[in-house]
Amino acid sequence: MTLQSNNSLVKSVLQKEREIIFIDPTVEDYESLIAGINPDTKVVILDRMKDRVSQISEALQGGKYKAVHIVSHGSEGSLQLGSKHW
Repeated sequence: MTLQSNNSLVKSVLQKEREIIFIDPTVEDYESLIAGINPDTKVVILDRMKDRVSQISEALQGGKYKAVHIVSHGSEGSLQLGSKHW
């Protein structure tokens, strides 16, 4: 393997998971949403028993994502993750 082909391999791996999606498991039928997500997108289903914001922070450490998506409950101008509202 040449240095150039090795660099190409590393680059393609690094570009694979450029997006991440966090899913609150309290969202009804979230499994069907997962089926439609691009396979190159990293999917994180948040643990109901742990602080959801902490889980998101931990998952984002060291990652370089061009997009971060959160699927949860909310209303206009607000977001709900577990029992917390913003």
